[in-house]
Formats: sequence, C-alpha cells, structure tokens
Amino acid sequence: MTNSISNKRVFCYCHIDGRLVVNNDNSLDYIGGTTIGIVLNENTTFQQLVQEVEGKLGKSLMGKIFKYTLDFDKTKLIDLVSDACLKDLIYFSGRISQLYVFQREMPDIFNSIEDQPQNIVELE
Repeated sequence: MTNSISNKRVFCYCHIDGRLVVNNDNSLDYIGGTTIGIVLNENTTFQQLVQEVEGKLGKSLMGKIFKYTLDFDKTKLIDLVSDACLKDLIYFSGRISQLYVFQREMPDIFNSIEDQPQNIVELE
C-alpha cells in the first residue's frame, strides 16, 4: 500500500489556547489549553476542518488563525489558510500532524529567540 495523497489519512492534534514553548533546538512544545484530535484526508476542505474543530469545541473560531508544523522541521509554523495549504499539510505530514489555533497573529519568535527572556508564546 502506498502513502499517496489519494488514500492518505493524517491524525491531527489541534491545540487551541495554551502556550507554545520554544525548546533549545527551536522545536515547539504545547502546554495547557485544549487539545482535540481529528482525522484529515485528501477530501477534507479547510472549511470542513474549521467546522469539525468548532463542533468538537462547541464554540466559534471566528477571527482565529491556523498554523501547523511538519515532522521534518518543527521549528517553523506554517500558515493554514486555504484548501491548498491543507493539501500540503496532508501530503507532507507523516501519520500525525500538529495544528495550532491562535487568537491573533503571533510575533516572529524564530528570528529573535536569543533576545527573548522567555521562550513562551501565548496562543490566546
């Protein structure tokens, strides 16, 4: 069995609120908030993803932004804003992906990690 985009499924940890902690190797850890899981496949649209997360949370995500990381580079938060972006997440992820939901645009934590007294970013 191949892992082509046509039959690939990805379990997605969706982290809402809480904090991101930047480790010494610039990888991210999630602390606090709410974490739910959903399964994505090549037929999932961005709108369906938002609706499923809202349904499991029982609240609207209006005004929030979505970002994700990939296994081969957990130091980068990638914007998730469209169906095309969601296809990239599915195609380039392994079997598990990390999705983060933010209230507003977060600061660029990767360009100035050495300058920050704390390596914690609030998600809400």
